[in-house]
Amino acid sequence: MINACLIIRLFGFFNTLILGSALKSMLTSDIPVINIKEH
Repeated sequence: MINACLIIRLFGFFNTLILGSALKSMLTSDIPVINIKEH
């Protein structure tokens, strides 16, 4: 039987990785767009 705690930890770890990379890509793509719109 696989430990449920281990699964939750791995799931949370991958979730933070995916969310972190998604936020980074959103920030890096949104900042230049906002700058162009302001000017």
